[in-house]
Amino acid sequence: MRSRWSPPPRACWTWATTAGRPGALYVLGMLDLSVNPLDFISWDNLDGVLQLADKYDMQAERDLGATFLILNAQSLSLDPPLSSPKNLLKAASLVERYFVGLFTDAGCQLAAVVDKALESSLEEIEVAPYYSKDSRRIVRGIICKLKPLIEDASYATTVSGAVQVGR
Repeated sequence: MRSRWSPPPRACWTWATTAGRPGALYVLGMLDLSVNPLDFISWDNLDGVLQLADKYDMQAERDLGATFLILNAQSLSLDPPLSSPKNLLKAASLVERYFVGLFTDAGCQLAAVVDKALESSLEEIEVAPYYSKDSRRIVRGIICKLKPLIEDASYATTVSGAVQVGR
């Protein structure tokens, strides 16, 4: 009997990555107790980790996903593609889908962080004097960011109903 745990065989890692199962790769990584679990969460697998945490009611993993988003909140904006959790609409949808109603500390902190990021991305509209050239330029800039996101074919399924902007 081994005195120390060894990681799963390379075939497991290959299965998890080639089968498009980034969440499964995260779970396999969690088996190595010598590594910080946050080291296994990335922008690429965040969706999968939260789906697994929700499906199997794993609150610790859900909280790790929230912590990852909180620690990387400076990367959230309307600029990334809609499929990326770095996109504010996608991030807000993840909060609504996986954290609303649970009232955990991490979930409440995450909701506040994403809400603040959304407010700050739209704050320029409120600051600009009404009917000034600046306000029109600012509004046009935000519309130019939102329009392609709203017109994206996956908008209705990626962005939760509570977050969606009317078409």
